[in-house]
Amino acid sequence: MKEKNIGNHRVLSTAITTVIFLALIFTATYAIVGATIVYDDSNVTTDLASRPIFTSTPSGPISLEMPLLGTTPTEAYVLDTASASLSVALSTGYSTSTTCTYDLIWKWNEASDANGQYFITTGATKEYTVSGTMDASNSFEETQLGNYSTSVNTLLYSGSITATSSSMVTQTWNFTANFYKTTQIQTGHIGGSYAGQIIVENVICSNS
Repeated sequence: MKEKNIGNHRVLSTAITTVIFLALIFTATYAIVGATIVYDDSNVTTDLASRPIFTSTPSGPISLEMPLLGTTPTEAYVLDTASASLSVALSTGYSTSTTCTYDLIWKWNEASDANGQYFITTGATKEYTVSGTMDASNSFEETQLGNYSTSVNTLLYSGSITATSSSMVTQTWNFTANFYKTTQIQTGHIGGSYAGQIIVENVICSNS
């Protein structure tokens, strides 16, 4: 009888331990979901009860193609240009204002061959650039993009957005990409077609 009680006690202890373990997992998962903004290359969004709602979609694709590169000029000029836009939005259910900081990141599209992999010409400092404007106080000048990589991206700008109520506050960014004919020899870019897009990453939100 005593051995049977011990066995029952072990079963009960195991059951209690399992329940507590599952409860901890649920609590931890809820804490992570509740406190973290989930995002990917398609969108950035979180929407839990009264928590802030931050949304963003990446810019449209930006692709610049290189025509036949003629003689080297004495002054640089634009060979090809493209534009795109991106918006971020925020609302909050809190009684105080909420501010979210975020980074605008250039991400190269995966290239199928070397003609889609951009590497800056030796000696050039302004060749494939992106600039952006949101309003009079939020903009960044032409930024030279880093070399092609699917894992390392270029930081273009660190911004912020503030909301004081559930009414959505929206920021719209407009971008311009330029490819320059530089004073260096650029024969390595003949036939090149370099594409990427601007995405939002590293979103951190806090309320006052």
